[in-house]
Amino acid sequence: MERPPCTITHGAVKKHREDQRTVTEIGEAAPQGSELRYLANFERLVIRLSGRFINLAPEELDEEITAALKTIGSFAKVDRSYVFLFSADGRRVSNTHEWCSAGIDPGIGNVQDVSVDAYPWVMPKFARGEVVHIPDVSRLPPEAAGERREMQAQGIKSLINLPLVCGGRTLGFVGFDSVRARKTWPDDHVKLLKVVGEIIAGAIERARATAALTRQVQMEKMVADVSTRFINVGAGQLDREIDRTLEKIGTFTDVSRSYLFQLSGDRRHMSNTHEWCSPGFAPHIHQLQGLPVEEFAYSMDRMRRGEAFQVLRVDDLPAEAQREKLEFRSAGIQSLINVPIMAKGDMIGFLGFEA
Repeated sequence: MERPPCTITHGAVKKHREDQRTVTEIGEAAPQGSELRYLANFERLVIRLSGRFINLAPEELDEEITAALKTIGSFAKVDRSYVFLFSADGRRVSNTHEWCSAGIDPGIGNVQDVSVDAYPWVMPKFARGEVVHIPDVSRLPPEAAGERREMQAQGIKSLINLPLVCGGRTLGFVGFDSVRARKTWPDDHVKLLKVVGEIIAGAIERARATAALTRQVQMEKMVADVSTRFINVGAGQLDREIDRTLEKIGTFTDVSRSYLFQLSGDRRHMSNTHEWCSPGFAPHIHQLQGLPVEEFAYSMDRMRRGEAFQVLRVDDLPAEAQREKLEFRSAGIQSLINVPIMAKGDMIGFLGFEA
């Protein structure tokens, strides 16, 4: 099912303002004087940010997110603001954008492609769409001991993290650290930060959708071109055309290596017959000749059924894929996909792409 688009308009800030008026009208702790002016300025700032993200070109997104982090961070007088994004499978996380005030060391290089299991207390909260507000890091509960140690190692005294949610899916989170002094965020400010998170999440999702569509169009064009070239290729030109195709697809998909394996006539052995390697990567073709098919039963059984064999992380392969895991690890492979080549329902080989 297609997820509904993420759209944030000035109405989100307007609703926050109406909620605040309701509190004021019933006599509950309405902000006065400078607090009221601060909140009004904060609202105007969020509205301006919303306008900047409307119809933003994908290539402008990274710069605009960093600018927004600086704008909010400076206004709120925090020391560091950032965005973390999850991998496609939600199992890894990376710090993708960051702003630091003067004199604060950046932390963006410390968290790149890290397992979410490294943060067992906080990550489930993001998955549930919860805000993580920590006014005093030193008072985190015992079950958050790992997170507390890491935060204190970075000198963080207080922080607030808000999940980036779009279409019911958590893309990552936006956060604001206080290093020089502790900071507690009032509920009204947290509501506005949620709007900021929605604005950023919506922009990220739109940029991804645009990039995916562009990529799909380019892929379809490339496949059509490849198909046309093979229609009238002669036997003497076949090997050369296969090599060119592997290079074309490998370059387009930005993989380390693309290859073709063919099965022997009795289907008991397989050999790497064609290969393309990205610059800097050593060829493997000479090491992959006459391999016994039965030793790779886990992957081969799937491909015989006409299924693609995809591995997002080699370390995640199950115990029954031990032979594949050993082979992939020895070759330095982190992820791959093998696509079966079928002839009248019989698998005669496969195309592969690895990183």
